[in-house]
Amino acid sequence: MHIAGPITLNLWATLSRPDASLYAALTDVSSSGSEEITSGGLDAQFRALDPAKTWRNAKGQVILPFHPFTASSLAPVPAGKPELYRIEIFPTDTTIAKGD
Repeated sequence: MHIAGPITLNLWATLSRPDASLYAALTDVSSSGSEEITSGGLDAQFRALDPAKTWRNAKGQVILPFHPFTASSLAPVPAGKPELYRIEIFPTDTTIAKGD
């Protein structure tokens, strides 16, 4: 399988604390071990997207989220309620072998 371009993890999570650091990794797992291909992270309070800078496909789905990481974009985490966190996983260009 060939993977190329930006990657977004759409993670629905219910958090019990006012903030959390979220981390995601794309990993190639084979019989000889595992190797991290790329990764990304997000501070849950900075989940807001800049609509003008966020990339979307023809269907309107987010393919590259842009988080401004500014004081005005800071939003408290709603404790005990599901929330969507769009985590940017840095773009890659790699091939995963059959069976991995």
